[in-house]
Amino acid sequence: MTSSCKNCGAPLYGRYCHVCGQKQILPQERQLHYIAGEFFHYFTHLDSKFLSSLKSLFTQPGLMTQDAIQGITVRHFKLSSLFLIGTLLYFLIPNNYLISSNMVTSYRQEVQGGGVGKFKREIAAGKMQKQRLTEQEVAGSYDKRKHAYGKLLTFLLIPLTIPVLWLVTLASTRFKGSYRLTAFDMGIASLELNSLIIIGFFTFASLLTSSVYLVFASETLFISVVAACLLMVLYLLQRFFKRVLQLTNGQGLLALIIFLGGYAGVLVVYGIVAFVVFI
Repeated sequence: MTSSCKNCGAPLYGRYCHVCGQKQILPQERQLHYIAGEFFHYFTHLDSKFLSSLKSLFTQPGLMTQDAIQGITVRHFKLSSLFLIGTLLYFLIPNNYLISSNMVTSYRQEVQGGGVGKFKREIAAGKMQKQRLTEQEVAGSYDKRKHAYGKLLTFLLIPLTIPVLWLVTLASTRFKGSYRLTAFDMGIASLELNSLIIIGFFTFASLLTSSVYLVFASETLFISVVAACLLMVLYLLQRFFKRVLQLTNGQGLLALIIFLGGYAGVLVVYGIVAFVVFI
């Protein structure tokens, strides 16, 4: 007699349900030592895939996106999980050890200057008037919230980067032999690109430069290391576009320039959204 799936009731033809994918638990698996074995297996499996995918991110940028586009996913750690782990690592680093960005800037830094700074001052002024608060109170509340939760909003970078990738793809279609990304492809590419930027620059480079400054206490050396890390990340981004869009070196550089212009706009939008949320 054919058994049925405990989850959806479909007939079972093997260990896994062909409808919902649930695994059938055998009587001998309902023991404590089996749970311990499963935990060990998944932990080591996760560790192996995570490390190999992290290596791929920095040695073969674009490979995970290229494979995902072609329907190959089992050999890599999930890009969404990789981005979340990168964000978690970034979140755990104290703000004073991070390279300055609008993910960690204070209220005073946010409202400086004209343009976007002026727009943010107007938002803050509206709150002060509405709630009858002083600027010092608003600044203190903003800095406290931003310090505690600001880096968690990095998930906004994923959807905000997709229109930028659309522009890059649109420009790259002018080149013979280039590959045009679909909406799904751009979502996957956004995950890998932002993982590379968050882990490679905002996390690893921040730790490296902070360590260098603590040991040598040299502002010049600190700036040199930041510049070197930035150039390395830019090189990796160029290789990403070259691989994924099937471009030459020169075309990959042009795609990088277009991407950087759009990504600067992404960070501005991110900064405005974060300011509105935390003010």
